[in-house]
Amino acid sequence: MRYMLLVFLITGTGMGKWAVAPNYRALDRIEGAYSGGGNKITPCDTIGSIPDMRAALGTPGKNIAVRGDTVVVIYGPPSNDPDNIFLGVRAAYSFDGGHTYSYFDLSTTQVRRIYPGVIWPENWDSPLFFWQEARYESGVYLPSKIFIAYDLAFPNGVFTVEELPNSEDWDVWLPSADASGDTIIVFAVNVMSSFLTFYWRTYDMGATWVSDTFPGGWIDTPIPRIGHDGYIALITDRVVDYGWEALTPFFLESLDGGQTWIDTINLWEARGWTPYDSAGGWWYVYDFVLDTSDRPHISWKFGAGSLEYGDCWYISPADGTPGAWEDWEMKLIAGEGDGTPVATQPTITYDPENDMLFYTLKAFYVVGTDTLPHIGLFYTGDLGEHWMEIGPWGDPDEVEESACLLYTSDAADELDGVDLGGRRI
Repeated sequence: MRYMLLVFLITGTGMGKWAVAPNYRALDRIEGAYSGGGNKITPCDTIGSIPDMRAALGTPGKNIAVRGDTVVVIYGPPSNDPDNIFLGVRAAYSFDGGHTYSYFDLSTTQVRRIYPGVIWPENWDSPLFFWQEARYESGVYLPSKIFIAYDLAFPNGVFTVEELPNSEDWDVWLPSADASGDTIIVFAVNVMSSFLTFYWRTYDMGATWVSDTFPGGWIDTPIPRIGHDGYIALITDRVVDYGWEALTPFFLESLDGGQTWIDTINLWEARGWTPYDSAGGWWYVYDFVLDTSDRPHISWKFGAGSLEYGDCWYISPADGTPGAWEDWEMKLIAGEGDGTPVATQPTITYDPENDMLFYTLKAFYVVGTDTLPHIGLFYTGDLGEHWMEIGPWGDPDEVEESACLLYTSDAADELDGVDLGGRRI
């Protein structure tokens, strides 16, 4: 993803400004001003038709991976069946920076929910795709399965597709995953009955799997990131009583490849931050990466109650080592910092070649008479000390119709699913 973001950076740097967080309010809808003006990124290429935003939406945070001019995407094409809206799951490859694509079917099973994701490990020749398949029949969901796939002869589209053991029995949704070398780790959560979290890990590229429940009473699917020498970190959330039931961010680590876990860190308490009244997270609005020293860099949206929009933050330790991080910091990237519904759906990406972080989000920018949501872009060249605001790019129509396949952008009032404890399914 980093090279595509660098293209955006070149287009927009003339309109940015340096500022020091956390006093930096990137957006100011209340005062009706945006300092940078609106940026236009062209061309804005459409990858394929989709039935709704769930074609690209889910806990994984990203359904795109980029290496040089090669772009890979996973999404669900439309079926025209109102019950099972996806005509399976599809991968798309581009070798010209995203302008033209070749298409491959990973699954042709018509389903209602897929929540797909893709990662491209630095030491893999092929990206790793993952998704769920939940059919909807006679007004109810059938048990959901989790699949992973990778291209045995990339980029020729010769895929091995594997259903994870026990996933149908456990009826799990919203998969997330990471991989490095021969190690793959996958998480998913049961959202219909048990509300348990499950995880799978393999150390031989899927020849054998270890699968089990993941303890802790977590609400949403953990996102794992694999570092060096057996280090794995993850972020997730669970309810903590602050006088209200707050969906609270947590950070966990493993030093032995995911066999045991240490340091269940409440990130609010590690920072010493007192959340504003009714503050909390919202499903899928978090993401993180590890840099080359395995330091975590986290993006998270907090808001008032169960509102989708709120304020977006950057969270990272200022000191320490894997297993012993210290001096956690939280910096406000976008919003008012009090739950005012301004921004949502942050995602963060690390460029190891230039040691840079990129942060995207969806927010209400004020650009002239336009006050609709746009995709915003930020970057830092000093690993989070200072953030550069590039501002909004494209216009709302382009964001909704084309970039929906590149970023997790959606609005709660566009979702037609049932509400399960504040989570939209």
